[in-house]
Amino acid sequence: MKETKPDELFAAWLYLSEEQRKPMDAECQDIFELSCEKGFRAIIDEAR
Repeated sequence: MKETKPDELFAAWLYLSEEQRKPMDAECQDIFELSCEKGFRAIIDEAR
């Protein structure tokens, strides 16, 4: 899958039931929060 062509991945995501998506959505949100500046600093602090 090309980085700029997520259509197939998005279609697969929509194919999942809401019960399947909810836990994964929460995990994706956690990952996103770690990827921001505040999350990055939290990771660095924990590493120290």
